[in-house]
Amino acid sequence: MKQLLFFAFLFFGFSGYAQPDTVVTNLQKKLAATTNVSAKLDIILEIAGKYNLKNPTACEEILNKGIYIAEESRDRAMMIKARRIAGNIYSQMAGLKEYAAKALSYTTQALELCKQVNGIEKEKVSCNIQMARLQRTIENNTEAKKYNEAAIALAEDANDDSLIVITKLSYGRTQLSADEKLDAFKTFISAQSIAEKSKHPNKDWLEISAYNSLASFYSSIEDYDKSIDYQYKSLSYAKKNNNTTDIFSTLYAIGNNYAAAKKYDAAKNVFLEMIQLADSLKKPDNKIQGQIGMVNTLISGPEANKSLQYLKENPQIKELFNQINLGYQLDFGMGQIFSITRQYDSAKIYFTKSLPQFEKFASTSNLPTIYYQYSKFLYESGDYKSAISFLKKATVINDSLKTTNGSKECYQLLDSCYQKTGDYKNAFFYNDLFQKAKIESDEKSKAKDILSLEIDAENKRKERLQKEEEEKTRMRHNWQYMGIVMGIISLFILLATLGIFNVPLKWVRALGFISFIFLFEFIILLADTWIHHATHGEPWKVLAIKVVLIGMLLPLHHFLEHKAIQYITQRRNKKLVHQNLVDTQKG
Repeated sequence: MKQLLFFAFLFFGFSGYAQPDTVVTNLQKKLAATTNVSAKLDIILEIAGKYNLKNPTACEEILNKGIYIAEESRDRAMMIKARRIAGNIYSQMAGLKEYAAKALSYTTQALELCKQVNGIEKEKVSCNIQMARLQRTIENNTEAKKYNEAAIALAEDANDDSLIVITKLSYGRTQLSADEKLDAFKTFISAQSIAEKSKHPNKDWLEISAYNSLASFYSSIEDYDKSIDYQYKSLSYAKKNNNTTDIFSTLYAIGNNYAAAKKYDAAKNVFLEMIQLADSLKKPDNKIQGQIGMVNTLISGPEANKSLQYLKENPQIKELFNQINLGYQLDFGMGQIFSITRQYDSAKIYFTKSLPQFEKFASTSNLPTIYYQYSKFLYESGDYKSAISFLKKATVINDSLKTTNGSKECYQLLDSCYQKTGDYKNAFFYNDLFQKAKIESDEKSKAKDILSLEIDAENKRKERLQKEEEEKTRMRHNWQYMGIVMGIISLFILLATLGIFNVPLKWVRALGFISFIFLFEFIILLADTWIHHATHGEPWKVLAIKVVLIGMLLPLHHFLEHKAIQYITQRRNKKLVHQNLVDTQKG
């Protein structure tokens, strides 16, 4: 279990924690002036996001107002949307069991309403994906898959590329959560392929969504460099579109990956960039997010002793945690810092203060990490019996959630605790469990190596298929070019042949016009690829070059057409004169 502070922020959105009241006031005015129900619900989503944990009562009130507005409209699609929005807001805080329960309740209501309405596939897909995400959060991957499969079926029936891509990506994340890594990778690659071939207006966004999912996948197999490669693609897209929300979230993810890869200096540089950018844009909430990343990097690296000083120098972090009623999480983090720096008396004060709050508010899936970290402190400070008690609590939850990796670390520490107390029977028992869990973990590590090979093979297969497809396209184009050339040659041969026969002059002119049109359009077609390559597809440059090219070719077209027809008609007239002379002499 990684030594990280503030882990609950993995489940909470940062938007709005440090937003001024004027932002909410302006949104309230906008809401009052809006008549469209769907637009009203979108504004309510923004307002609720600004309140979030900062003002839970106001957040709940505005969400209930949205549900009332939707109910008043009697539009089933709006009634579904209002409940989905409420579920979405609470799902951002699903690390706390109270909000996880509310998220599940509202999303379930939305899904029940979906059964009453035909159509609205996009809303139905969104509800199913949201429920799948919630089920993943509470470690119920079997249920999550059911909702993912329902979402995919709806998306395919709608024949909408964007829906198909996002449903596949959600399904891949569920597979990843269930430790089905190769299947998850194949699902992500499939979604990426659809996104790349899509003609959807949001094609770029679909591709970036696939990159983000692949980044998560590579992080899960500890290939952090590849994960960071994809995240920098996402960052480039966010900067191109000036999307500050995505810029900050991507920088935060990149920093975490560098820290996980033990590249602590790189991680600190990323978080520093994030902090400086937030300062320049006057985004205090994102600045604190960057500072939290910095503290996490310090405590997980060789400079853990500096983390306490960093917190003292940045009191706004503590103010934020207190403001959103999560001060106990900061207290637990302080306990970790004091424990790492062997200031056990101070650590005990903070742990004792924060632990009951975690047990009261945190989701069950988060508790094993808390118990394990607290047990490490108890073991290091010599309270072995208390450590055993909390480790057993952690293993019970891990067993119920089937979290084998977390159990392995608990078994190892239980073995050490029982040895310290002289209970060698239980020490042997937990050592045996640890060895079994270690063997399973080692097998997974070997499987990870095999997985890497399979992924490389899959990537090579994809590249090979892409090259084969490109070769087929090239061959098809070559055959078409050859056919066009043969057709143009045939037209000119036919045009020349007309000069031999006694055909109406308008036939000659018509065929000459068609022949030269084909010839010069073919020249423009050949030049088109070069033009787009040279101009990088910039419209004004393409237009300028084509205007010049056509300006040169058009007079040449008329001149050559005129000369060719003149030559053919002259030949034909000479032949007719000669034939008339011969006929006269015979007569």
